[in-house]
Amino acid sequence: MMTNSPAPSPPVSRSIEDQRAPLVSVVMPVRNGGELLQEAIDSILRQTERDLELIVVDDASNDHTPAVLAQAQATDPRVRVRRLDANLGIAGALNEGCRLARGTFIARMDADDISLPMRIETQLRYLSAHPDVAVVGSWVRRVDQFGALGAIQRYPSEPPLVAWSMMFFNSIAHPTVLMRRDALHMDAVYKADYPPAEDYAFFAGMTRTVRLANIPEVLLHYRMWAGNSSRSPEMDRQATLFLRDHARALGVTITDVESRALHGLARDRYPDTAQQARELANLILALRAAVVRQMPVGDGVAAIDEDAAVRLWLLAALAGRTAPVVAASIAATAFRLRPTSLLPFVAKVVRRLRPRDAAS
Repeated sequence: MMTNSPAPSPPVSRSIEDQRAPLVSVVMPVRNGGELLQEAIDSILRQTERDLELIVVDDASNDHTPAVLAQAQATDPRVRVRRLDANLGIAGALNEGCRLARGTFIARMDADDISLPMRIETQLRYLSAHPDVAVVGSWVRRVDQFGALGAIQRYPSEPPLVAWSMMFFNSIAHPTVLMRRDALHMDAVYKADYPPAEDYAFFAGMTRTVRLANIPEVLLHYRMWAGNSSRSPEMDRQATLFLRDHARALGVTITDVESRALHGLARDRYPDTAQQARELANLILALRAAVVRQMPVGDGVAAIDEDAAVRLWLLAALAGRTAPVVAASIAATAFRLRPTSLLPFVAKVVRRLRPRDAAS
């Protein structure tokens, strides 16, 4: 059962005894990221929240990354660099950075992204106002290698919907998060069980014990280019393996095929037959019950039910092409679950069909 509060909310102002430690430790792993690294560093050092340190873990880079880091460290004393002699991978580098962190809060940052100036201040203000939340992320705007702005990636904001959405995709953008240090297991924060989907495993696993949220505004520009690993085939494969194990941890046994089908709903991969649509609808209902069971009584059930029902309407529409009776059965279930869910489903379809404005 999820608890209402992971820990008492630490005050933003600190006593004289711990003033030498920064309020926030920003942990940034990097390997051969010299091309875009300086812009990422600058975006942290220019934050409106000044009480921070930037811990950069150089994961045995062999490009000009060390030179960029040496210059940054010489320019601003808030920059701390840890050079690894051997490549540990992102989980190992992140764990090293978290081990070195001294802040009450730990923020994540990637070496090719750009944090907007108010990011950390905004997130600190949110956590101060929401002592029951352990981790907060935000929306992101995609940018290319040259900084050209792309589409906004929106994530669910309220903790119940964040936890539910983890059954289909990673509903927290890893480089956006600010975390309460006392909510983490500092001996090994990140596990290397599902590379390169460690962040998905980390955050989805956390939803079983603490609350995660997103601020519904863009606080980071997320770099999409050939040098990052998002949406890779291996990422999808490991994410589906984790999702299978996550569902089992919630008390629902699913197969690898079912795990891929759930993950596919967030990747525009849909069931091929009406029978598969019916089976997936039943699985969504079982998972909905499992997620609701771990929530505090009444917490966010309506939002979870609406999202689940919208997914059922989609499956009903897919089944309707070949099996109207099956489609009617799924649609009736969606209506019983959330009678007002048809309108959000139609609105979602309209948004998906509308040509996207890259700058919107």
